[in-house]
Amino acid sequence: MAYPSVLVRALFGLWAGTLLCTSGCSFFLLGTDGTGVPDAGGDGDGDGDGDGDGDGDGDGDGDGDGDGDGDGDGTPDGGFSGPSDGGAVDAASSGDGDGDGDGDGDGGVSGPMDGGAVDAASSGDGDAGVIVMVDAGLPPPDAGLDAGLDAGVAPWHADGMNQRVRVALDPTALQGTSLTAFPLAVTIPVAHPAYGFVGQGMVAYTLDGTLCPLEERSVDGDGAVVWVRTDLDGADPAPGWWLYFDGSALVNNPAAVWNDHLAAWHFDEPGGNGDYPDVAGQITNIAGQDTNFDGDEDTGGVVGRAIAFDGVNDNLLSGTDQTLDVALGDTKTWSVWFRTSTVANGTRYLLHKEDACRGLTLALFDGGVRAALIQDPNGCNNPPFVHVTVNTPYADNQWHLLTATYDRSTAHNIRLFFDGALIGTSMTVPQTGASSGNSPLRFATNYNGTGYYFAGAMDEPRLRDGALPARWDALRVAAERNGAVSLGEVQNKP
Repeated sequence: MAYPSVLVRALFGLWAGTLLCTSGCSFFLLGTDGTGVPDAGGDGDGDGDGDGDGDGDGDGDGDGDGDGDGDGDGTPDGGFSGPSDGGAVDAASSGDGDGDGDGDGDGGVSGPMDGGAVDAASSGDGDAGVIVMVDAGLPPPDAGLDAGLDAGVAPWHADGMNQRVRVALDPTALQGTSLTAFPLAVTIPVAHPAYGFVGQGMVAYTLDGTLCPLEERSVDGDGAVVWVRTDLDGADPAPGWWLYFDGSALVNNPAAVWNDHLAAWHFDEPGGNGDYPDVAGQITNIAGQDTNFDGDEDTGGVVGRAIAFDGVNDNLLSGTDQTLDVALGDTKTWSVWFRTSTVANGTRYLLHKEDACRGLTLALFDGGVRAALIQDPNGCNNPPFVHVTVNTPYADNQWHLLTATYDRSTAHNIRLFFDGALIGTSMTVPQTGASSGNSPLRFATNYNGTGYYFAGAMDEPRLRDGALPARWDALRVAAERNGAVSLGEVQNKP
């Protein structure tokens, strides 16, 4: 007895699908004469947009107009190919033939037992309905951070590590600017699987496999911060890194994160001796300088922890190292995060280093911010006081980044930045006078610790040699305060 070709194909498709599908599959029986149930958005008869059983526009089973087996109108498959389908996928086609038209297809990719090759253009009537197998166990298309970069695709760079997480930076934070040797703050919440491995050895790589220096900072109860030194390409549409953990880490050098800084302090909890270490390793550690300064001043920081100052007598003292000075011929940049709800009454110092009317300051001044240089070659007889003071709201109990570049080598001025934006430039700095010599550097008070106390919190003070590259501070604000850095899903080593 001769059976219609469509019935043979239908039965054969069901038999083949049964053999190939052992779990996680579903079966759909489509109509045979263009009377199938309309699919979402369909125009006409059939499952899909058009006449016939399928998912496309036209007659028959297919995903377009025309005859053909291929990327056509079978039962939709969510974008995944069904088994045993010989048809390849075309983009869009019209005309007769096997192609991306109205043949027996699989809803956007090839369907089972189809055998048809893709034709460039096809139209006309396709075959009637078939039984199409859909794999219900396949995951949906990835709309998340790790699209195309799962463990089976992206190389595993750290053999000794068992897990990793992808770190991403919002590319709009760069605005097309490339930066080199940038310390990127990656915050790891307590609930994140990587948190328990902070301090046990982590490794960071760029997505293409370049090892990045890394510093791990565990902060009890508030998560952790991992600093990754990296180069940033302003043209990269999706800047990212792999952070590996849970295993035997490669030898890494945390100091390399900060080796182009003259000084850097995290202001996390103090060490066993009560000092806050200079992670750049070049300057004497900072110590609390009032009788009650015992670590209780610890508070939440812009990243990790910070130090709260009471505005009465809390202050910090560093060494007298002349690296901290701005001598003739120097250009150096100081920066510090601060937070306060109090408008200064006169001057309230964030940092101050001065000796015999020679030195530098970074401070709040009434309703504004100030950076100054005092350089007198003859003691304190009317010393040249060069400053830039700009009124800007700051007493909102939010974190703000204040930065000053003291230039005594090229532009001969002071440039003041607030939250990453240049807000003021001073008059010319006199090219005479010594630096502050053997005076100590103090935070939250004047140079000798006798007044002008700052009330609020400070975090992450840093000193760099030279001026900052363009958008350096703007990226710090985006990454450290505004949440431009995010974590993807944790992946296990395959």
